[in-house]
Amino acid sequence: MMTNNRENISDLGKLTLVEAAKAIRAGQFTAVELTSACLDRISKFDPLHNVFISLNADAALERAYAADQALRDGVLWGTLHGVPLAHKDMFHRGGQLMTSGATPFTDQHPETTATVLSKLEAAGAVTLGTLNLSEFAASPTGRNIHFGDCHNAKDPLYISGGSSSGSAVAVGLGMVFGALGSDTGGSVRIPASANGVVGIKPTYGRVSRYGVMPRAFTLDCIGPIARTPADCSVLLSVIAGPDQNDPTADNRPPPPSEIISASPEKLTIGIAEGSFFDDVDSSVQEAIKETVKRLRAFGVTIRKVVPPDLGTYQLLGDVISKCEASTLHRRFMVENPERYSRLVYERTLAGLHIPASRYIEALCLRGREVAAFVDVVFNGVDALLMPTIGRQVPTISEVAEAEQSGDILSLISSLTRLTRPFNYLGLPAMSIPAGSSANKMPVGLQLVGRPFSEVSLLSIASLIMDTQLQAN
Repeated sequence: MMTNNRENISDLGKLTLVEAAKAIRAGQFTAVELTSACLDRISKFDPLHNVFISLNADAALERAYAADQALRDGVLWGTLHGVPLAHKDMFHRGGQLMTSGATPFTDQHPETTATVLSKLEAAGAVTLGTLNLSEFAASPTGRNIHFGDCHNAKDPLYISGGSSSGSAVAVGLGMVFGALGSDTGGSVRIPASANGVVGIKPTYGRVSRYGVMPRAFTLDCIGPIARTPADCSVLLSVIAGPDQNDPTADNRPPPPSEIISASPEKLTIGIAEGSFFDDVDSSVQEAIKETVKRLRAFGVTIRKVVPPDLGTYQLLGDVISKCEASTLHRRFMVENPERYSRLVYERTLAGLHIPASRYIEALCLRGREVAAFVDVVFNGVDALLMPTIGRQVPTISEVAEAEQSGDILSLISSLTRLTRPFNYLGLPAMSIPAGSSANKMPVGLQLVGRPFSEVSLLSIASLIMDTQLQAN
């Protein structure tokens, strides 16, 4: 059993989710010890990184104590028994405040609880609090005028990425063992990439959105962020599956909690090429090339693939996102324009000026374009590999300067141009760490798969990270 040495307890926050869950079940550590470790790390890092909007330490410790007592009584709540988590502050929890990272909703206490939170609690998780995010999940930078910017886990001078900023930074700093985010144009994958952790956007409909603040209801996906693909696999197995409260939730059963090992010699991975990737930063390209080199050495077949025009999918997704966001926010924007940041207000307002015919056209083209993409890209290929972000992670000051100069929309596009296409297509996509760029900040490798191929993507991601460990 762990001693009461404060430094050692804090170090427990460096465990993976899988390791933490196993350690609790085996009696190696208690849920109270792991929760205390996370709270220690929050106390140490949150003042500099601004990760939590609300911290419920007493309630978390009470829940952890109950988890330990249940184990002593021979009762296992589930796969996450006693494991500390925290989530982006956009999930309803009955009777509790939800901010959505903004002031317009700070007087709302939803009566319902999000399905994903109910499932995590049923699996035994301990919730530490709510995490910072970009205002209304509307930016990939992690800047927030209401609660303050969330700062990168590797270097607080850099952006955290967004909109699931706190989720990625909390995991990256060992404050929690996993977190949920939402992804409408890259909001799970971008911060995962920027902070050197793993994040997966499941297939549209794989996870219920009931009780979750919407950004764009035909694009939004809920996905986990954690340290390893195995961690994400456990979380996805808990939150995925049908939900009678969400008619868009698919009826497929949840995927298995454990990674199914991939045989390298049986895999064929497509490397995305074409003019769309010409402006990818050279140091990002180099990090991806190193991954490809290691995969070849392990026997994986590599094939060059030129996907259909991702730029078109990016634009179609942008039309849908703006139109749906403006529909959701129109009344609040009219009644309380001063309670929005200028950037979020103007980006959302733009949707009101897009003709309905363009929005309907973007929706109608979707099925055809998904079929065409799958036919071209996945013909003999198990997954498509490409960067998550095509540029180096910018500093917070760079983003602030872009806001002042009017160049912010161009910067936002540079962060989302490789992720947004897959929200439009509804395909599963995930980001895993792939080294560093020239500014010493993390580079993310993005894996994209066929619809509902999350099990395969997680398996491939696990293999890739294993090759990285062996190379180091």
